[in-house]
Amino acid sequence: MIMFITEVVAIISVFGTVLTIALMFFRTRHAERMALIDSGADATIFYPKKKVGGSLAFKLGCLLTGVGCGFMTGSVLEHSLHMDGGRMIAPLIMIGGGVGLIISHMLDRKFEREDSEEKF
Repeated sequence: MIMFITEVVAIISVFGTVLTIALMFFRTRHAERMALIDSGADATIFYPKKKVGGSLAFKLGCLLTGVGCGFMTGSVLEHSLHMDGGRMIAPLIMIGGGVGLIISHMLDRKFEREDSEEKF
């Protein structure tokens, strides 16, 4: 019975803490924006003008492609070297995902340079 009560109190405390932090965040943000409006300043400082980092779908696509290539490479190596237990698959999945993210970063930079050259 005592374990049940402590579990309930712990869950209520966690949710109460999260809700309190969220409430404080939104209330403070609202107060800052109202102060900006009252002073006559423009609220565009809260919205960045330039999109940084490319699209999430592109990053996820490159990540999952890298993970798939790593899984396939690990499976082929494991089968050709007659290894058991998945010792080759997990590291190559991680390496493939990292390579996919690096490629997405490099392509994002390339696309940003091309966009900035087209504007001029």
